[in-house]
Amino acid sequence: MKITKGQLRKIIAEEKQKLMKESIADMADFENMIDDFAVDVADMFQTKMLELSKEEPELVGSYKSFNEEAFRGAQLLESKVAAAISDAVAEVEAMLHNGSFAR
Repeated sequence: MKITKGQLRKIIAEEKQKLMKESIADMADFENMIDDFAVDVADMFQTKMLELSKEEPELVGSYKSFNEEAFRGAQLLESKVAAAISDAVAEVEAMLHNGSFAR
């Protein structure tokens, strides 16, 4: 049975995807660390925003509504931080598997 270059590329790409899924799936420690870090960043962001609103009350309307806005902003920041770090870990791992760091 002959395999075309295109078919071979597709098989290789599929196998790389399988390896990446397996590799990332085995990285529960990283995932927990990333989640913890993202929560810490979001908590600090919310705390600092609320401190700012107390120091400079004229910058915000009501403290209660600003508190809710800061909470929603912190939630968004948490998800963005976690996603960015996870993407970076996956990208560097893929580069490692592809030999990008070989000398």
